[in-house]
Amino acid sequence: MKDVNFSGLQNNKEVTASQNLSIKCTGDHGARAKRKPTLYPPCLFEVMLIVIAGIVFWELGRRRRRTQAAAGLLPPGSVGLPVVGETLRLIAAYKTEDPEPFIDERVRRHGRLFTTHVFGERTVFSADPEFNRMVLGAEGRAVECSYPSSISTLLGAHSLLLMRGARHRRMHSLILTRLASPAAIRDAALLPHIDRHVRRTLDSWSSSPSSSPSRVLLLDQAKKITFELTVMQLVSFDSGEWTESLRREYLLLIEGFFSIPFPSFLFFTTYGRALKVYSHHTSPSHINPIHRLII
Repeated sequence: MKDVNFSGLQNNKEVTASQNLSIKCTGDHGARAKRKPTLYPPCLFEVMLIVIAGIVFWELGRRRRRTQAAAGLLPPGSVGLPVVGETLRLIAAYKTEDPEPFIDERVRRHGRLFTTHVFGERTVFSADPEFNRMVLGAEGRAVECSYPSSISTLLGAHSLLLMRGARHRRMHSLILTRLASPAAIRDAALLPHIDRHVRRTLDSWSSSPSSSPSRVLLLDQAKKITFELTVMQLVSFDSGEWTESLRREYLLLIEGFFSIPFPSFLFFTTYGRALKVYSHHTSPSHINPIHRLII
């Protein structure tokens, strides 16, 4: 114990004490002094933030190591932001009427062959006609066609777009012969159905002035008619509520192709919703032939 000096007034005299002191609290003050501090469990939100941050940093480290290993083998370029890369810029460019500036700007900075990072992967863009001819001519021998892993996941292992070689040529020829050739359209009497769908769509624009759209996007309407005709040809379902519901899910799946591939547990993102649609339509309890054949 240390010497403690008390300066105060007692009987109008200064009192000085130099001794070992022992202080005892009584009453309510003593109970509060003896009470142990309460420990509260950590906030669930904080725990979730820590876990998500850990996953993000782990993924960034893994991609950085993979990027550094391949950096010396790729053309010059820029990978943009972490995880996102330049995906947002690419999507924004292709939603405009003139997407070419995205390519032109990088060609000026890096040359006709440049590296970027889109849809979760490092990607090489080529604006060199000679190089493009060489790559296309060597397909199936020196190079092979593929899609980013985020898109391949949504397409599925048995998609026509992921088939290669003789199997791809056979399936491609079979589908064109049965579904899209002029002979198939003529022999299957599709022209009357096409005419009926087009007329019904035109009538829907003018049947009710209050509900008719002020602006019509012909490309969107053409895609809608094509989808309805494909469904009718495959499973003999005419356009209606079920077909429209299926088309909305199909469009959501397509939006997932052109979105940032965040982890699947982030179900509220565009890619997460697309994965949910894919899982629903490919589950054993819900086999959907449309997804297998259209994509």
